[in-house]
Amino acid sequence: MLDGLLNWWREGKALRAAQAALAGGGSLPEALNAVRALGECGSQRAIEPLCNAFARGPEAVSTEALAALAKVYQRCPDARILKLVNEAVLSEHHSPAVREAAIAALAEEVDARRAGSLLQVLKAERTPLRLRDAAFQALWRLGYAELVECLAETYLRYRKADDGAALREWVLGQLRALDDREKLTKLNEIIHGRRKLRQYAVNFESDDPAVLIHLMVDTDPFQAPRFLSHMADHATSVISQAAAQALRDVRAKQQEASTRLASAETRSNHGTRHGTGRGTGRAARPGTSPGTGHDTRSGTRRAPG
Repeated sequence: MLDGLLNWWREGKALRAAQAALAGGGSLPEALNAVRALGECGSQRAIEPLCNAFARGPEAVSTEALAALAKVYQRCPDARILKLVNEAVLSEHHSPAVREAAIAALAEEVDARRAGSLLQVLKAERTPLRLRDAAFQALWRLGYAELVECLAETYLRYRKADDGAALREWVLGQLRALDDREKLTKLNEIIHGRRKLRQYAVNFESDDPAVLIHLMVDTDPFQAPRFLSHMADHATSVISQAAAQALRDVRAKQQEASTRLASAETRSNHGTRHGTGRGTGRAARPGTSPGTGHDTRSGTRRAPG
């Protein structure tokens, strides 16, 4: 009971400090400290002041208020918090920093089943890469099960957009880093239509299968050939042709890499066998200057070699 009373007193003090700071009676550091204090000890009565701090404060206060609301939500789950945070995630009127803070806050408040706004940010065409990456990382931390599908869908939908090159590189980087042993299997199932995408229907009469096949190869060029060999022999003509071409490209690159490595090893071994003698290909004899044949011991000239 004593702890409850003490926390109530701390919360009241933090509320008064926050109200004074946000009303213009305090400095920015004071406002930030007050908002942080509400996050640490705030209960139901702290929600409205924190929502006001988010809406009326400068950017630094707004981002801090989102973090504080996430902490309060752990103690007092309240629909007002989820509403505000979801709106902040999706609103293009807020700065990227505020939206990024909202994404982080939402990841603390919900599980993967209630992360719809994060998926919208991840898949929206106009989402900056910074926010797309933040949404992806939040979904990964929540254990969202369809990240490979989300990346494949994003790759297909926006590969021809104005920033398509940057987006393709981002998708490829996330696929390579994704800790999912089944990611190539999932891509293979998408290519064959056995795994559906939520908002994009793969057109098997277009270049979609070929695009996904190349995405698979770029993701893991060492493991992809085992899928490509099967596709080339047993898949539909569109997929088999694309897979056969991708397989030839992979093998050509592997052969080129092996040739470069063998050439580098040959040059290295050649240089080791022929020593360090400059101009003659031989090491200098003891007592002579390298490459000259001059006898440094007696001052007389000796014949080279």
